[in-house]
Amino acid sequence: MLFDARSVPADTVLEADVCVIGAGAAGITVARTFAGTSTSVLLLESGDFEPDTETQELYAGDIVGAPMLSGYRPLELDEIRLRQFGGTTNHWAGWCRPLEPVDFTELPARPGTSWPFGREELDPWYALAMAAVQAGPFEYDYAYWAAQGLGPPLLENDVVTSRMIQVSFPTRFGELYRQELVDSSNVEIGLWANVVNLRTDDGGTHVEAADVATLDGNRFQVEARVFVLATGGIEVPRLLLASSDVQADGLGNDHDLVGRYFMEHLEVPAGFVVLWQPPETLGYYDGGEFATPPDREHETVGIKGAHLLHDDVLRDEELLGVEFTMIPVELTDDARPDQDDGVTTLDVAELMGRLTLARPATVAYVRMLAEQAPNPDSRVRLLSDTDALGVPKAELDWQPTADDRTRLRRATAIFADEISRAGLGRLQVGVGGTIIDWEDPVPGPLGTYQVDPAEFDSIDYPVGIGFHHMGTARMSNDPTRGVVDADCRVHGLENLYIGGSAVFPTSGSSTPTLTITALALRLGAHLRTVVLA
Repeated sequence: MLFDARSVPADTVLEADVCVIGAGAAGITVARTFAGTSTSVLLLESGDFEPDTETQELYAGDIVGAPMLSGYRPLELDEIRLRQFGGTTNHWAGWCRPLEPVDFTELPARPGTSWPFGREELDPWYALAMAAVQAGPFEYDYAYWAAQGLGPPLLENDVVTSRMIQVSFPTRFGELYRQELVDSSNVEIGLWANVVNLRTDDGGTHVEAADVATLDGNRFQVEARVFVLATGGIEVPRLLLASSDVQADGLGNDHDLVGRYFMEHLEVPAGFVVLWQPPETLGYYDGGEFATPPDREHETVGIKGAHLLHDDVLRDEELLGVEFTMIPVELTDDARPDQDDGVTTLDVAELMGRLTLARPATVAYVRMLAEQAPNPDSRVRLLSDTDALGVPKAELDWQPTADDRTRLRRATAIFADEISRAGLGRLQVGVGGTIIDWEDPVPGPLGTYQVDPAEFDSIDYPVGIGFHHMGTARMSNDPTRGVVDADCRVHGLENLYIGGSAVFPTSGSSTPTLTITALALRLGAHLRTVVLA
C-alpha cells in the first residue's frame, strides 16, 4: 500500500505496530521481514521514487573537519547521500564482502573497541543477505571460485591472503522491492514524509510518536509500538540529537556518544606495480561473471579478487583492516600514469629487464580501501541553522588522523615487500603522491592517475572516501560505551531501534551494504519473534 504524506489530513494520528523511518537498504529490508504477516508496518520515506532537488537539499549542512574527497574533488554534505526511496543504493556500485572475523574483535590499533558478538553471529544473516542484495552464494574464499574457473591470485602466504569481492549488477533496493512492498497488505509506504522529531513519554524511556512534516507545510503524527530509525550514519544522530523535548541532550545520549566515532573508509591509491605476468593471466584481479543461484533476479554476479593482510600481521604491526585491489593492463609506453619527475614505472621495468633479460609484461594500478580507527572527535553535531522543516542542520567533523595515514603507508610497504619477495615484480608506492584526475586525463589506460614523487613523504596527504557513513550510534552492551545494544535497541529507550551502519563499532575494510542488510534481517527477525511475539 502506498500513500502521499502531503495528502494526509493535518494533525492526523496514524497508527502501526512498527514504524520504519527511512527507506534505504536497512529500512526496506526491515519492512520486508514483516511483509505478509499480521504485523502492521508503516515505512516512511522523505522523498519520492525519483530524485527531487528540494528534498535533497534537506541534507545540506557543514563539513568542518577533513574534506570529503571523491577523485580529489571536495563534496558538500548534500552530495554524499541520496534522499529518495531506495536511499543511497540508488548509486551503489554493488560491491559485496562481509566483515572479516577479526573486524569484530579488539586490535592493538583500536584498543577497547569490538562488537558485542563475533562474526559467527552474523553468518546465517549474511547468507540470507546475499539473496537480498542479488549477489551469488555466501562464498568468499578463493578455493570455491577456483572451481568455477577463476584464475589464481599472485600472493597467498602467511603475510598476505586472498579474498573475493562479489559485485551485484547492482541492486537498487527501491526498484527491486518497490512492488513487493506496495502489494503487501500489511505494509504502508508513505512518500514525502519527513520525521522531524521523536516524541517520548515524560520519563524519556518510551517513544510515543514520530512527528512528520512535508515540504508543503502538512504535519501529522505516527504512533507505533516499535520505531526503527534507518536514515544513515549522519541523519540517525541528527534526529536523535534534535529530539530534545524531554532529554535536553537528545535521545540515547546520556553518555555523550550520539554522533561520535563517525567513520569512513579511506580510499587511497597505493601505487603502481610492474609485474612479470602478462595481463591475460591475471583474471583473478580483472574478475569475471559467474552464474548466481536460481532464486536471483540477476543471472550473473561479478567476481574479482583482492588481497588482505593476515590477522597476525594486523596485530603485530598494530594495523587495521586494509583491502588491496588491482587494475592490470599491458605495459606499454602509453599504459602508465602521467609523471614528469622521479623514477617511473617504465624506468623500473627497464631496470628489471636489464637484470633478467626479460621485460615485465604488466603494469597495474593498486587501490587501497582501509579501515579508519574509531575516533570520538570524529563526529556529527547540530548547527543552529535549520532546514526548510525547522530541523537543525548537521555539521560533520570528520577526523582521520596521522596514525590512520601512517598505517596506510606501513600496510602498503608490507604488501610491496611481499610482491618483491615472491619474485612477482616491484610496487612503486604512491601513497600520498598519486592524484586522480577524472576531468582531464592524459591518454592511456592509466591516464587518470598523475604521480608526484615530491608528495610521497607528506604525512597529511589527502584521503578519499567510500561514501560509507558508520559508527555514530555504535553498538555495545555497555551503555557507557555505545548508543545501542547487541539487538540494536537504543540504550534507555524500550522501543527505539537503529538500522544501518550507524551502529558499526568498527568498519573493517569491506564495503558496508552487505553487512547493513544482514543486520537489518537480524533486527527484523528479532522484532518479529521476540519483541512483538
